[in-house]
Amino acid sequence: MKSTVESRTSQGDPRSGANARTRGPARAGMVNMKDVAQHAGVSSSTVSRVIAQNPAVQPETRDRVLEAMRELDYVVNGLAQSMLGRGSRAVGFLVSHMVGPTFADVAQGVEEEVSKSGDLLTIITTHGDPEGEMQALQQMREQRARAVLLVGASRTGSGYGESLQSYQAFLSAAGTRLVLCGHPALSSVPNVPSVHYDNAGGTRMATEHLLALGHRRIVYLGAQADHSTAEDRLRGYRQALEAAGLEVDPGLVPDSTFELDTCQAAMEELVSAGRDFTAVVAARDEIAVRALRVFRRHGINVPQDVSLVGYDDMPFMADLTPALTTVRVPYRELGRRAGRLISNGDAAFTDDVLPVELIVRESTGPAPEVRAG
Repeated sequence: MKSTVESRTSQGDPRSGANARTRGPARAGMVNMKDVAQHAGVSSSTVSRVIAQNPAVQPETRDRVLEAMRELDYVVNGLAQSMLGRGSRAVGFLVSHMVGPTFADVAQGVEEEVSKSGDLLTIITTHGDPEGEMQALQQMREQRARAVLLVGASRTGSGYGESLQSYQAFLSAAGTRLVLCGHPALSSVPNVPSVHYDNAGGTRMATEHLLALGHRRIVYLGAQADHSTAEDRLRGYRQALEAAGLEVDPGLVPDSTFELDTCQAAMEELVSAGRDFTAVVAARDEIAVRALRVFRRHGINVPQDVSLVGYDDMPFMADLTPALTTVRVPYRELGRRAGRLISNGDAAFTDDVLPVELIVRESTGPAPEVRAG
């Protein structure tokens, strides 16, 4: 078989032989520490001390080296500096899917804090793949990242705790911290701090609001097993009903997921089957919007016929018709808290829980039977 690779040192190649040794000035970005030292008239070790901000270097010498670096457009090897514990370091932001403004708000909050220390936020999406998650952790470990944030919902069950323990040990061996953001800390992994919010408290407040309006047949839309956020939000709904002395009707908690299409299909099935209900608690604002789409298709008015509550208070929820009652989560502050935890270097066990707030708008009203009475 004839090779498709041609020799680059053939006689006709102008870079071969003597020409290869006289290719002119180095390309931009190829300047090294030795070049800077020669240009400034100092030793390479002096350049190294200037880069490391060693106070023993005389101001005049430091200025001469810095001027040589500017003239030669010398770029400091940031990765090498971070591996030596100097300069900027990466902060990994690992999330299953970077969708919607909620994760963007968290990321902005983190970036606001870690940038004060000169650190760089690196966003990595794992698409829910454990192998992809491990590869991301390996990348952060190789870069000697300052910390890795596991952001958003996690898997539930004993296996998750074991995975978290292995992640923590794997990263700490390289001096990288592991921090949870958006889901609770685990007592079985005491060295992994957490910043999250009152997930269950939000749906509990939403359900209590509907109960106070006279609703008793309340649908919960967005139930999913093995998903920490979904399970916590369903738990708040159950707590509110049980506190009111009401049993949870399995028929009003359809099997679905956190995904929009499956929730819309579940809502469609409830309506088409003529299921008796007067209110819906949706696990996400986007799920509530899909429910509203189903109601309009079937001529069901909100809130006259059915009241509707979302969760997250995403942008434009107040601009819907009707404006959506929802649970507001301080996502930007969640990111800031996580960023401060990293920047402060506090290695103590932390389980910081932020409060949420029910925002009452036009999509909820008295139950039809209460209004009629």
